[in-house]
Amino acid sequence: MENEKHNTYVGWAFIGNFIFQMLFNLFTLGMIAFFFSFNLPPGQPEFPVGIMVFLFVFMFVFQLLFTLPSLIAGYAVLKKKPWARVAAFVGAALSVMNVPVGTAVGVYALWYFVGEEWKQVYEPQNYRPRLGDLPPHIDSYTAQPRQGTEREPQPVPGQWRE
Repeated sequence: MENEKHNTYVGWAFIGNFIFQMLFNLFTLGMIAFFFSFNLPPGQPEFPVGIMVFLFVFMFVFQLLFTLPSLIAGYAVLKKKPWARVAAFVGAALSVMNVPVGTAVGVYALWYFVGEEWKQVYEPQNYRPRLGDLPPHIDSYTAQPRQGTEREPQPVPGQWRE
């Protein structure tokens, strides 16, 4: 499989993991609402509905905080943002805790971004020369020009005075 497809699959897997986890949260909300819909028999103490609603909202927000990086990573990977690899690592690290779907997504994303395949997708468009990089017409640190270039070789550091 080519690397562009892997990149697309990783991005959609992150988004699918987010959707799956949010659907699971809505299912939990439905179950809680279903059980609260029954009336307690007479003489039983009042059920603390307010506390249960607070706990569900807390759990929902907590789950959202764990799955939101997956959505952000999916967006970044699909749009090939420069920060997509970092977002994918964060999203994968948090999604592996959501067994079994998140674990599969996290392992797949880590496999892709730890290997060399991602470089063919991200490196050509994100290459920025760093301090100390040689100009493109210089072949090595010996400052020998590449074949077919007309430029004069640059002096090697330390040999400027010669």
